[in-house]
Amino acid sequence: MQEFDLIVIGSDSGLDVANAAYQHGLKVAIVEKDRLGGTCLNRGYIPSKMRIHSADVAETIKSASLFGINVLKYSIDFKKIVE
Repeated sequence: MQEFDLIVIGSDSGLDVANAAYQHGLKVAIVEKDRLGGTCLNRGYIPSKMRIHSADVAETIKSASLFGINVLKYSIDFKKIVE
């Protein structure tokens, strides 16, 4: 049987708690039912921000002619954005 000073349930913001405890010398376990990082990292805030940023870049390219820049061709690889 293993013993821990702290057991963190959920690895979303729980990673911050686990890391702080580990940095102070505690033996820490993390319990996560899904992918490490939780909803925020894998399906929520961070992936959404990356997709929004890609859309902003595409919009900048689309309107580049307003700034005297002629873009002949561009395409969007949504699979790459998601990766």
